[in-house]
Amino acid sequence: MSFTGQITQKCPGCSEEGDYEVWSFVRGDQDETLRDRLKGGELNVLECANCGRLFVPEISWVYADPSIDLIAFVFPELFAPDAAKWREKMREDFARMRPVIDKLGLKDEPLIFFGAEPLAALIEESEVLSDESAVADWFAAKLELARRLVEPAFARRRRLPRSLPFSKKGYSREGAVEALRKLVKANDRLAGYRRWLEYFEGGGADPPFSSPPP
Repeated sequence: MSFTGQITQKCPGCSEEGDYEVWSFVRGDQDETLRDRLKGGELNVLECANCGRLFVPEISWVYADPSIDLIAFVFPELFAPDAAKWREKMREDFARMRPVIDKLGLKDEPLIFFGAEPLAALIEESEVLSDESAVADWFAAKLELARRLVEPAFARRRRLPRSLPFSKKGYSREGAVEALRKLVKANDRLAGYRRWLEYFEGGGADPPFSSPPP
């Protein structure tokens, strides 16, 4: 569940102080509208009641999406020069939130962003990779390949799709490489799966799976 808070903020244009409602905790998996506003650069953008200027308040807020094991702390962009200080603040806040985090089933360490734009870009890429997984699953079925989902944090850090194909005989690195070669040959536009192939051919370790064997 997403929730808001009340802040008092001074407009950077006319210096008029006003009270505003802002989102302090956003569940991206539950509220598509808020997720779209974030991607569009509209989330927590305020309009001055006096002069009409749009501005981003100097606040921190949290974005969570348990479906992809993602939790992120967003600080104002101007806080970036003191990144070490705010990383420590994030760790303290995260420790206080631990009961809620555990209840949501989040396992990965939190990410920190200065400004919402990098987070929006990460979410956009995650959605692109999810769409690519769906296309790859269709081709994999035609090629009679098995698939399993890898842990979302593992895939996210490496910019890889979560659905990994391999031989129906069972998972092995060799079977995954063979399956990936078949897949990218069948559809050479699957950029994420070319990265999977590069990952294995470069000596990458076996990924942790989040789905059971078929």
